Amino acid sequence: MDKKLRVLILEDVPVDAELTERELRKSGMKFSSKRVETKDDFLQELHGFMPHIILADYSLPSFDGVSALKITREKMIDVPFIFVSGAIGEETAIETLKEGATDYVLKHRLARLPLAVKRALLEHEECAERKRAEKELRLLNEQLEHRVIERTKQLKAVNEKLEKEIIERSHVETALRKVNRALKTIASSNQALIEAKEETGLMDEICRIAVEVGGYSLAWVGFSEDNKEKTVHLVAQAGFEEGYLKKIKTTWADNEFGRGPTGKAIRTGKPCIVRNALTDPDCEPWRAEAVKCGYASLLALPLIFNGKTFGALNIYAAETDAFDLKEVQMLSELSSDLSYGIMTLRLREEQKKLEQQLIQSQKMEALGLIAGGIAHDFNNLLTAILGNAEFGLMKLKQSEPLYQILSEIQEAGQRAAILTRRLLAFSRRQVLQPREVNVAGILTDFSRTLVRLIGEDIELKKDVPRNLSNIYIDPGALEQIVMNLAVNARDAMPLGGTFAIKAQNIHLDEAFSRMLLDAKPGDYVKISIMDTGSGIDENNLQKIFEPFFTTKEKGTGLGLSIVYGIVKQHGGFITVSSQPDHGCRFEVYFPVCKKIPEDKKAEAPAKTIPGGTELILVADDEEQVRELIKTFLEKLNYKVILARDGEEAVQMFTGNRNKIDLVILDAIMPKLSGPKAYEKMRIIMPDLKCLFVTGYSDEISRKYFDGSLSIPFIYKPISFNDLGLRVRKILDKAEKNIVL
Repeated sequence: MDKKLRVLILEDVPVDAELTERELRKSGMKFSSKRVETKDDFLQELHGFMPHIILADYSLPSFDGVSALKITREKMIDVPFIFVSGAIGEETAIETLKEGATDYVLKHRLARLPLAVKRALLEHEECAERKRAEKELRLLNEQLEHRVIERTKQLKAVNEKLEKEIIERSHVETALRKVNRALKTIASSNQALIEAKEETGLMDEICRIAVEVGGYSLAWVGFSEDNKEKTVHLVAQAGFEEGYLKKIKTTWADNEFGRGPTGKAIRTGKPCIVRNALTDPDCEPWRAEAVKCGYASLLALPLIFNGKTFGALNIYAAETDAFDLKEVQMLSELSSDLSYGIMTLRLREEQKKLEQQLIQSQKMEALGLIAGGIAHDFNNLLTAILGNAEFGLMKLKQSEPLYQILSEIQEAGQRAAILTRRLLAFSRRQVLQPREVNVAGILTDFSRTLVRLIGEDIELKKDVPRNLSNIYIDPGALEQIVMNLAVNARDAMPLGGTFAIKAQNIHLDEAFSRMLLDAKPGDYVKISIMDTGSGIDENNLQKIFEPFFTTKEKGTGLGLSIVYGIVKQHGGFITVSSQPDHGCRFEVYFPVCKKIPEDKKAEAPAKTIPGGTELILVADDEEQVRELIKTFLEKLNYKVILARDGEEAVQMFTGNRNKIDLVILDAIMPKLSGPKAYEKMRIIMPDLKCLFVTGYSDEISRKYFDGSLSIPFIYKPISFNDLGLRVRKILDKAEKNIVL
């Protein structure tokens, strides 16, 4: 948020409030806060402080968070309300969410608080934006209805006046007939505008009314295209036509084909009349066809919204000089109302699409969190499985029967580790090595692999220009995106077909960005991947990025979910369009690289695993994991003491502060997380050496640290050889905590 955040904290323990504020500051938030304990103080600051967000304990000595929530909602104060409690249970938490709470965070997991706050504020802003859009839409509808009602009243008044004049003046009979047909057209069109649900249907109905009710020969609507030829695209029509509109060339360019009524109306934004097609010189390119079809008079009315002309409503009559000034004025009002109606329907449709995209985005985010959590827990199990298998293999000879069994267990565990990496890819928590790359070079080189992958019966087409901008991405991740989409395309074309890749530089403007929830204006490299396969129906199209969803008999359902996760992790977005039996088209957008990042050179693996005699403290809430680490380190002659959680680790470190040479901490533990425990230890020993273990990736450091330290990480499932090398490096100061 641009403005400084105001946080109201309902908490009776000052230390807990300070911890809450500290966690928010570590995440980079700038805010001011007020702490209250009583109902009176809460009411006073609720109106005086005017907080942007409320963080409340569930239970206080003289007041409680649920009462505070009810008071906030009863007073119609729409701010995010998050419970921060150490005693709230799952059922109670769910009840608070039903009462109107935005989220809840347990005090022993305060590291989640900044993410919860940011997400709550973002959802609140998005909700406010939707409400503003809905309000604008209601206002537009009310204005349209008001205009229709007022216009109908005015037209009725004009009609009554003209009817009196026709009695008094017989020579206005012809003029009245023309006005009457315009009135009938407008009256019926007004009703159509009110009842319209869809843009094309509205335009078709207006054209039909002009012909059937107004008695005109032909009515059609054309939209102007901002291309080189400045063509006019036919979108709706009614009446006698017989191929006329297909035979004539219509443009709004200032040339012989654009000087007719339609082109002039679009260029000038004013009505344009041809009173006699036989004599008007501007009708020369279409005269023969117009006369053949019986069109003598032509009227083109510009469609304008917010001062910009986007098309024209064209009405033809069989008689010459068919449109007098009064009729033109009235039909101009019709074109104005039609423009207003079209844009109102577009705004309504845009709002509907954004709501659908928001729901889909929230669903995918929730699935990502679940997948990441499963992968984290599974990595703990795999550490135990693979570690025990590794130790067993060390003690056995290859000729022993048990050796083969343990080898198969190890192989299965390694395949399971690949599955967890795929889940982490979808949840955007896998380890990547992004750098600035040339898209054209990667796609060109990888196309050789694609030829073998898709087979000889599928034609590969490439349109990859050399002048593509660079993007910041892990090259292997980009290849994986293309490979996964190619495999799906191959499976969708068992009898052969075409697989095409097209890449281009593109600039997205505000208008396009509003149509897609994740899109932001700017410069992108767009990679389009298309096939001529069996396609995807609409129901499945909404689910294809979900993990484990597949339409294949032997599919894992992870291919497209991995693509989705990789694209999101690199700051891009992806769209898909398809119809059954008409192939599929994926469009991936990556932001253009703004700055050349520094590359990190990988170190060559060591051939031996040196040991040592130092004392190492290992803390992990999984008993099997910490016992395995202890067993392995003791094999390397280290001395090891164990802790079950962060609190116990701090206690054991305090009692052995002068003996411990290194601490190995699980990043996420109950009672006290690894990072929090390390902070407490560093108060005692500022230069303490540490290695973190995590089932996620280095996003843990971004989430739990303030960025002032560079902390070594090792990832589950643990390779004990890698663990031994890392421990020795840290102890020898080859890899250490570096103050940035």
